[in-house]
Amino acid sequence: MGFDSVLGQLRSNTAIEFETIAGGSAVQLKAVTCSSMEEMGTALEINQSLSAGFAKFGKVDQKLEFATQQKVTTQSVQVVVYAKNVTRTVSVKDVSLKRGVQDEGLAEFFRIYGDSYISYAEYGGEFYAVYTFFTQTREEQTRIAAEVNTIVNRGVVDVSASIQTEFNSFLKSTETSWEVQYDLRGMGKTPLPDKAEIFDFALTIPNIPVADEDRVVLGTESSGYDDAAGLTLDLTQVKDNRAYFLGDYATGGLAADVIALQARRNGADWLEQIYGTYAIELPAELQNYIASIETGTTKAMEQYDAYSRNPLQAFTRPDLPVLEQTPPVLFVLQPNPFPPQWGGGGGGYWGYGNIEDAVINRRRLDYIYVRGGSNIDRIALKYKSFLGGEPDAASETHGAKDGNIHREMTIQPGDAVKTVKVTHSDWLHYLEIVTKETNGITVGSPGSRTVRSLTVPEGAAFLGFQGRSGDRIDRLQVIYAELKLKW
Repeated sequence: MGFDSVLGQLRSNTAIEFETIAGGSAVQLKAVTCSSMEEMGTALEINQSLSAGFAKFGKVDQKLEFATQQKVTTQSVQVVVYAKNVTRTVSVKDVSLKRGVQDEGLAEFFRIYGDSYISYAEYGGEFYAVYTFFTQTREEQTRIAAEVNTIVNRGVVDVSASIQTEFNSFLKSTETSWEVQYDLRGMGKTPLPDKAEIFDFALTIPNIPVADEDRVVLGTESSGYDDAAGLTLDLTQVKDNRAYFLGDYATGGLAADVIALQARRNGADWLEQIYGTYAIELPAELQNYIASIETGTTKAMEQYDAYSRNPLQAFTRPDLPVLEQTPPVLFVLQPNPFPPQWGGGGGGYWGYGNIEDAVINRRRLDYIYVRGGSNIDRIALKYKSFLGGEPDAASETHGAKDGNIHREMTIQPGDAVKTVKVTHSDWLHYLEIVTKETNGITVGSPGSRTVRSLTVPEGAAFLGFQGRSGDRIDRLQVIYAELKLKW
């Protein structure tokens, strides 16, 4: 088959004559730590340029589509688990150009046959998984990479059965936000495993039969027509454009810029999700950064589009200044001064937890229930977060069941608590909570006591509450964090 290596497009015709070499079966298992999108693509054994997946000009297979959906950033760490069961391979030798294929000239030759041909293909079934750790700085990236390397042992050719327990323990203990995605191809109706069993499942791949009707193309390699016997066409511009887009041994091509832009966009999207979780408007500098990424991506895609229409023209590298800009790092800071504590010292203490972990995992107050009468007797809170890339919920209840007045409120996505008002002596008597969208609940009466209030500052993230309680709510403190970007 002919092939356009820049756009990843197969041609239905081939310009070559060749001998076929058929190969047998093979098995491979590995767990690899990666710090870039290119390294991830190599670990997944994706031979086609990742940029073709982002450009969407060629036919993107299931695995390439999976790879382009990974939220790899410039500072993230990936752990790739890959297992394949190869049932057949095909390669070619003694390649020569067919008679007459060059008669219509280079443009027609390229249109029909592309710039290269498929020289190797393997068939079978495969399983692949990518854990992404959203580290923010090079220092954190290095530290997390080192920690997971001690477990997965970079570069090993098999996956140890002991890895699963160790890795699951690491996921539970790490303070770094993470997610995992995984898929299976060519294995018929074999069900996917639970995410806590990924390494163990990879070990079973050699034992899962691959039926001829189920097997897929696991990977291919292409070779340029440059050295094919019988070549008379001048392929200089074809080779120049291949190097321009895909790079050569010395420099990365435009494809590397596309991947770098996507990594920056993934990082900006992650920050955008955090700000959105707490209903905070994006800082102007982050909006400008995103706009610069989009401008750069448009410039690059315009060149891919121009190539698709005329692959024999010459190209000049576009100016992409955003690639010279250091990606932003989010700092989660405690407010100074710390929010006041309302009430006394009775009852037992209940704390909110680490505010940085909360923000990184997008933990937000989703629901609140308050019960009371002359006192605030009970508070129930439900928090939602994204642990392992999936929604997670945790509930807590404080105080007693007394009080004949009760109010509850669900805080919708895109909204957040804005103002909290209380009255108190050595315990709380009145509580009012109002969100940015002016939804709210009120329990108790302020009476003649002084109303204390706190309004979350603009640009800060309301997180939740901590305090003390026994038979009633003895103390309450608002917890919020200031978000700062460092460039």
